[in-house]
Amino acid sequence: STLYLRATAMLALIAFPAFLLAPDLRTKLAATVLLGLLHAGWHAIPMGRFYTELAGASGTTVALSDISSLAGQLSPLLIGLLAQRFGLGAAMWVLLTAPVALLLLMPRERAASDA
Repeated sequence: STLYLRATAMLALIAFPAFLLAPDLRTKLAATVLLGLLHAGWHAIPMGRFYTELAGASGTTVALSDISSLAGQLSPLLIGLLAQRFGLGAAMWVLLTAPVALLLLMPRERAASDA
C-alpha cells in the first residue's frame, strides 16, 4: 500500500501541473480523470492503516482523525484567500502540497530482511 501511495503521488506531481498548464478543455478533462484515479486511495489506505495501528482504541482513532481532518476542511478557505490575492490559477498550485506531503510523510517500507 505504501508503494501504491508513493507511486500515485509521484504521478500526481506530473499530472497536476499538466492539468494546470493544459491549453484546452479536452486535455484538462483528461488530466482531471487521471488525477481522480491517482488520488482515489489517498484517504482510504492511510485511514485503514491508522485503524489497524490503533486497534482496540476506536474512540481515540475517531477523535484523532477528526482533529487531523481540520486541515483538509480549511484548505478551500486557504485556496479562496490565495485566489482573491493572487488569482485562481496561481492559488491552485498550492494543491501540489498534497502529493508532496504524502511523499514526505509516508513511512518507507522496510525490506523483508529488516523485519
